[in-house]
Amino acid sequence: MPDRIEVREVDDFFDDPPHCPFCGIQTIEPDEEGFDKALHPCTHLLFYAYDDGWEHLSDRAREEFVRLGLMAKDGSEDEIDGSIDEITSRIEIPGSIKLATYMPPPSLHGSCMGFAPNHDV
Repeated sequence: MPDRIEVREVDDFFDDPPHCPFCGIQTIEPDEEGFDKALHPCTHLLFYAYDDGWEHLSDRAREEFVRLGLMAKDGSEDEIDGSIDEITSRIEIPGSIKLATYMPPPSLHGSCMGFAPNHDV
């Protein structure tokens, strides 16, 4: 069985905004209230998603979801069935890393972003 994406749970993305583990670029710029102000995708960013939808899905992540049978080749990420957290944990790109955060009650909101080394690495 191929190695699945490594999952690292982090406290949140706003007190300590996430940086790409491969190139170091800060990928989220939060505003004063702690919400996303801007997403700065680098070439390593596979996806950024909340419990209720996708903020960013790279072509490489789409190809992986097609390979895994989770979406049709020309399909939309909105057609993928299942929890985003579970789906993204199935990725089998060597060296890939998923940062996941789960907010405490009453929110219980979760979000995650995935990164992978470039093809030529």
